[in-house]
Amino acid sequence: MPFTLGNCIAVTADKTLHPVEWKGVKDLSALSDTPVGFRFHLAGGELYSFWVSPDRSGASYGYVSGGSPGFTSNRDTIGKQ
Repeated sequence: MPFTLGNCIAVTADKTLHPVEWKGVKDLSALSDTPVGFRFHLAGGELYSFWVSPDRSGASYGYVSGGSPGFTSNRDTIGKQ
């Protein structure tokens, strides 16, 4: 199974819209229709938020308060522009 801690590319970014990736894995389609669990290993950091997006833009499809700059509605349908 490629989705292991040892195969995960470390995230060192300080932002909310950053993908988690695994070596040799293009996307999460291999996990389609499979129940999954998430385990986070942190060293000197804090986890603010995470979500799984159905597309590579990272759009959460969640509500963004009062619309926020760059969004076309009160939901994040854009992700990374």
